[in-house]
Amino acid sequence: MDKKYIFFVDVDETLIETGKTDLAENIIQEIDRLKRDGHIFVVSTGRAMDSLLAVKGIEVFQYLSFLLGQCIYQTKDKKFLKAPDALPKEDVLKLVNFFTLSHRRWSYKNINLEKTMFKDFEFLRKQKTVKFIDEDEYLKDLNEGNILQMMVEGYLTKKEEKSFKNISFFPMPLNYTDITLKTASKARCIEFFKQMYPGYITVSIGDSNNDIPMFENTDISIAMGNSNPEIKSLTTYVTKNINEDGFIYAFRNILKL
Repeated sequence: MDKKYIFFVDVDETLIETGKTDLAENIIQEIDRLKRDGHIFVVSTGRAMDSLLAVKGIEVFQYLSFLLGQCIYQTKDKKFLKAPDALPKEDVLKLVNFFTLSHRRWSYKNINLEKTMFKDFEFLRKQKTVKFIDEDEYLKDLNEGNILQMMVEGYLTKKEEKSFKNISFFPMPLNYTDITLKTASKARCIEFFKQMYPGYITVSIGDSNNDIPMFENTDISIAMGNSNPEIKSLTTYVTKNINEDGFIYAFRNILKL
């Protein structure tokens, strides 16, 4: 029996460069080719749903895992296979108080989109699926348990991170930090699919810190050439940069599929 693979693929700086909204046609064709051979493709991202579905061509993947493994969506049947857990209200309040005291702009995500009260948050102004809100909407989402993940500009010290026992912090390129439940990670998504597709070889492809749980829980891990040296040191292989078709190079020249 031929080997069958299930691929877990990051989006930003792995599939598309920052600011771009379309999958390249050669990437779509490559995924379609491998799907015909029986392989499975799963997007694994920290994005919210609207931001992910805004990527033209993303439906070439059989499954979309977003909000760092909290939600899993089947593209063919357009249905959810897994629903998310909210950040505890007390942790959100503590985080917001800390960000306010340290003069940091922040945002949060519900299942569909990212929201922020800071219209001068330059990093988010470039994204079309961000909603600028007032404090009343934030408090409504907080009280209804709709805050699933957060993001803050800059990085926290290890001492600051340790004061939040239920929370994981992922320092990201472009000077921001992803914030989520400790129980939510890209590794959780992989465990879900290992049970769904037993016997498949698991492969992860990514470029940044929130991909580390994914790298640690797949049979084979591949870092993009544009990853930092720390990320590259953690993976089985390193492919070429995103602007050198590193995604396709991984299949053709590393895995030889």
